[in-house]
Amino acid sequence: MRFAVALHAALIVASATINAAGLPANSPPASAASSPGHEPCIFLTSERLQRIRDLEKSDSLMAALRHHQRTLAEEWLDATPIIHKYHGAGMLGQSRAMLGRMLSWGLEYQLTRDQRYAQRARQELLNVADFPDWFPQHFLGTAEIALALAVGHEWFYDALSADERATLRRALLEKALAFAPSAYGVPLPRTAKTALPSTLPASSWLAFGKGGTAINNWNQVCNGGLLAAALVLRDDEPDLSRLVIDGVRRSLPFAMAHYAPDGVWPEGPAYWSYGTTYNVIILDLLRQNLGTDYDLSGQPGFSSTADYYTRIFGPTGIIFNFGDSAPVTEHIAGCEPAYTWLASHFGPDTARFASRARLKSFLKDPWSSEYFKYTKGSIFRFLALHAIWFPDDTTPDAPLSRLPLDTHYRGTAEIVLLRSQWDSPNARWLALKSGANGFPHGNLDLGSFLLESDGVRWAHDLGPDSYRLPGNWDYKNGGKRWTYFRNNNHSHNTLTPGEQLQHATATAPVTRFYSAPDQAHAIVDMTDVYPGAARHVLRGVALIENRTRFLVQDEWTGIAASTPPLNWRMMTTSDIALSDDARSARLTRNGKTLHAEILSPASPGTRFAIESASPPSPDENPNTGFRILKLTTPSATDIRIAVLLTPGDTSLTQTPPALMPLKDWPDTTPRPQ
Repeated sequence: MRFAVALHAALIVASATINAAGLPANSPPASAASSPGHEPCIFLTSERLQRIRDLEKSDSLMAALRHHQRTLAEEWLDATPIIHKYHGAGMLGQSRAMLGRMLSWGLEYQLTRDQRYAQRARQELLNVADFPDWFPQHFLGTAEIALALAVGHEWFYDALSADERATLRRALLEKALAFAPSAYGVPLPRTAKTALPSTLPASSWLAFGKGGTAINNWNQVCNGGLLAAALVLRDDEPDLSRLVIDGVRRSLPFAMAHYAPDGVWPEGPAYWSYGTTYNVIILDLLRQNLGTDYDLSGQPGFSSTADYYTRIFGPTGIIFNFGDSAPVTEHIAGCEPAYTWLASHFGPDTARFASRARLKSFLKDPWSSEYFKYTKGSIFRFLALHAIWFPDDTTPDAPLSRLPLDTHYRGTAEIVLLRSQWDSPNARWLALKSGANGFPHGNLDLGSFLLESDGVRWAHDLGPDSYRLPGNWDYKNGGKRWTYFRNNNHSHNTLTPGEQLQHATATAPVTRFYSAPDQAHAIVDMTDVYPGAARHVLRGVALIENRTRFLVQDEWTGIAASTPPLNWRMMTTSDIALSDDARSARLTRNGKTLHAEILSPASPGTRFAIESASPPSPDENPNTGFRILKLTTPSATDIRIAVLLTPGDTSLTQTPPALMPLKDWPDTTPRPQ
């Protein structure tokens, strides 16, 4: 895989002397002593609890948040207990529900001392501790349930008997931490003080290596779960805790390297949410317990990732979904505790301002239809962390309208965002996906664009298909994953020779980016995406004529004789009507209109068609409601395909723009951030 990763950044870990308890040599004693005054070592401190109480009285947003949290905690009291149930993702659904319940009930108990929450939590904790295992074959779920038990042990400490606490610690040791030496590739020393047997189980997750789970969200989640367990057991198992803390310090940078240099997470925004939440959990736990995060928060790009997540939504409020990410709305996806933590620690002011605005929007209508599809506690399981990391109401008004209209984010995944304005849901907006194929949860989507205007998303990314499709994780060239419609380039808004597939590890860099008051554009070099198809392949996307119209221009030079005719595709939910000569199309949706016009080539053989979005296999998502606006052009040695997209009903009376070769598109403006 050719990823834009600065490996030296992944290897830079702050040096510090660690003592036998897994603490820096100069750190104060652990705060979680076994005493009636026990203070949790997982997230909560007496200062944080008091801050929540104070803000609930003085800040209406905190009051609304706490009201919703209490509502959820109360509702979940009657939920069916967690069960030892496996499916395609191990115990992941049950693990997540367990974590959500512990965080929700635990916060209510800490703030109110209502014994109902303690009694219900005790039932779940002892139940899960008694499971024969936490399905370590799928360690992601093991890690989430380890965090859940760590939270339960600490937040209900005084409501549990000494024997019950010992039962939880033993479960954390035997069902999670026992796998740590194998996961980090470091055996416990023979002199280690441990209750573990001499022969330890092999871990299905490895913290280092070439596998995707060593660098993607699995790294962050598995490290986070093991770290929480190690902190709870650091007095009982000092050598094992030290091994885990050191392993986290060495392993986490290999995932964090992929935020570099501008904060984009290459698995897509859904896994930004998941992985970044656990990344922040790790940093927060290290700072709380060890007084340092070993400069992990200083990894290149991490301080910019809140800014990325601020801008990743279109004017309609729908996220720029790429990879295995669904087209969710800012109302739900924008409400992220990790986003709040990042904005508070790194800024900018627009992110701090947006974190409160998004939370306020969510709390006005928090009952997403998605909530009712999952085991109670699973969805919104991190909501309690919003209260703990709550955004201060001290940031001056910093509306998004202060941000640049256009942005180029570099990284393993490169994206370009162009828009006409920030303060209108009807703004023109175009998003371009480039960078590297081949990262976990990625699709063959290089050169694909999304497009919005007049409150309508006209060009879509379908999002993920079922993870249970056979071979879905086979990422190699010719892999089964790429036979599935939603995963390959045939369902993306890009240009394809015939029905070929993009090279599974190709890189398509943005080579030109330009932003001016009246226009903006970007060019991506896609030559490596279809090896041998042409000597040079470029795609340009532009917002032109005072940012009122869109232009998508492709140039292929030196096309090989064996290259089939090119297919231009745009996935849409709109109704499509073609002109008599099929060289223009009228798209309509919700009473709005978008006109598509072929400007080049002029040959009558180049025309639009309407194509079904149905996949080739009945096992795949049927893509109900979607269709494809498709352009096919005859073979040629060199070709320029230019499609003009004009919102509104006046486009047919407007003069088409004069086309320029992509090499003549200007590139003189510094990249705004």
